[in-house]
Amino acid sequence: MAYKYETRIDNEDGLQAVLIAIRHFNYDRFTCVLYQKSRFDLTHVLSLDAEVLAVTAKLKGEYAKLVNVSQTFNKRFVLPNNQVFSAAKQLLNSIRSGLSELKKLYKFFTPTKTASVPIRPIGNSTPYIYNRSQLGNAEYMPSLFPDEIEPEAKELFQHLFEFLKLIEKAFNLCNEVLQEENEIRKDSKQCHELYIEFKNDQYQSIFSLIKTDCFNKNILGISNSATELRENSPSEEVFSQKGFHNLPHNDVIGLATKELFEKAQYGDCTPDELALFKEDETKIKRVRSIIQNFDSFLPKDNKIKVPSNAIACLLIWAKPSEDLAFHKYFKDTYEKADGKRQVPTNSAVNIAKGKVDTKLSPDFQGFVALWENYTI
Repeated sequence: MAYKYETRIDNEDGLQAVLIAIRHFNYDRFTCVLYQKSRFDLTHVLSLDAEVLAVTAKLKGEYAKLVNVSQTFNKRFVLPNNQVFSAAKQLLNSIRSGLSELKKLYKFFTPTKTASVPIRPIGNSTPYIYNRSQLGNAEYMPSLFPDEIEPEAKELFQHLFEFLKLIEKAFNLCNEVLQEENEIRKDSKQCHELYIEFKNDQYQSIFSLIKTDCFNKNILGISNSATELRENSPSEEVFSQKGFHNLPHNDVIGLATKELFEKAQYGDCTPDELALFKEDETKIKRVRSIIQNFDSFLPKDNKIKVPSNAIACLLIWAKPSEDLAFHKYFKDTYEKADGKRQVPTNSAVNIAKGKVDTKLSPDFQGFVALWENYTI
């Protein structure tokens, strides 16, 4: 029993299969398949020719749209539809009428009878029709009398040739855009610049609302795929590299709006920091910087963990509103700053805290002297 050929063109493998097939198309292949089609008379030739001409005219407009899309595609952090389409799908969607006609042509000129179709070995993937069609990459027997066809058939060949060349031109553009996308994704700094630009554009959109009571403050509690990725990324740069063309457009708008609102309300301080240190911005920045550089305050030894005593001393000196929340804040801030040691558990820090004598402990007095004189 004959099996179906793969016709989808929604990934780079499909793009390459079509490009190879188009580059093999020539007059000999055309006359070969023309003679093989039974009952393919002048009426069919004229009908197909009119169809190809109509689609080519429409495809020219769609190609112009594709050119327009390609000019901004890789200059935006995310796109309105990239949560629905893959990059290849989104680009090819711009030339959908041409793709529909292309699939129809290759189906029409490809053998489907059992005797004409080789048996597929079990477990092998379905082959692309563009590789198996004699119009494309498959073996074929040239016609003995290629010039003995109707002038209308020759015109059909010329129009098919023009149509396929336009498709090739569109596919080459898609490939260029996709290759550029892959190169950008390898560059974390470039991805980060695109996210900053996205956020700046969002700021311009909400500038008039962000400092008014009309702004919905529930945005601070928003949770979506973008906010989750940001929370699980050690830096905005890492987030940007992972999120480039991979996140829903509306989710990134939500994240950017949340970050912009937090900055407008709290400057560089997060809500967690404000809650821990009672909105003392000077203290917040000092404690944050101390934690980010905590290894520099520790003895130069080979210990795997941060000493519980050191964190306990910072806890006593900083006077946060809650010990457990401070431990989480310390751990998150230290690890995101690429701290070299493991952070001990909250229980270990609490035990160490109970042993610190603020008046007699040389460790405590030493740390406090360093932290009081520390400049950011």
